[in-house]
Amino acid sequence: MPSTGRSKPTVAAGHSNRGSKGCDERGGRGPTGRARQQTQEVTTEILRVARQQVADSGTIVVRQIASAIGISAAAIYHHVPGLAEIKRQVAFSVDSSVAGSLGLISREYGEGSLDALVAGSAYLRVWALAHPREFAFTYCGIPDSHGPQTDDSAVITWIIKALEGTDAVHAPSVLHELVGSPLFVQYFGLLTLEVAGRLPAGRATTFNAYWRIFERSETGRSLEQHNLAKLQGIALRYSRAALH
Repeated sequence: MPSTGRSKPTVAAGHSNRGSKGCDERGGRGPTGRARQQTQEVTTEILRVARQQVADSGTIVVRQIASAIGISAAAIYHHVPGLAEIKRQVAFSVDSSVAGSLGLISREYGEGSLDALVAGSAYLRVWALAHPREFAFTYCGIPDSHGPQTDDSAVITWIIKALEGTDAVHAPSVLHELVGSPLFVQYFGLLTLEVAGRLPAGRATTFNAYWRIFERSETGRSLEQHNLAKLQGIALRYSRAALH
């Protein structure tokens, strides 16, 4: 998928301290180390409360953040440039947290391994169902919104790389040329529909549907039955882990 060129989010951290001993290059007094630390602590608290708002309601309200941490709404913008930056920071935080868990899975089973793919897919599905507002806020925004774009998202990058080994032999060539990873489109599309409650009632869950897609792939057909059972056991283990 094409990169949007969006840079990683940044947070304003108050005034810079460009001189020595608390003085800036013009001879004025700059913020002390303690003042900078306090500024960073407030910024961290702003983002913590904002992420909790997303988890609770799926949206961010600056006045409620200000009330929660005991400062004015106007003072919020002394620490972050604006609401858009708060949203980007929260989305980046969510993405980084989930990617950290996927990284642990890669280290346990081997980066790019089939075991890691199955465990990671199961983990992401259960995490998304347990945190639907954070999932939607981070991954289902319109283009150019606060959510991380394809090449910026550590989670999406992990999934695409993990699928590369099974994707090329399964995908129609035209679809593969257009989107690069059709199995990713199928899996992530199904997951988004399931989180939104849009899968038809009584139909298979995302992971069961994805599992059937995988079994029909060349890689899935080439596996012994006991290996398929092993992979299903791994999926169950990480589905449970996602709930804790």
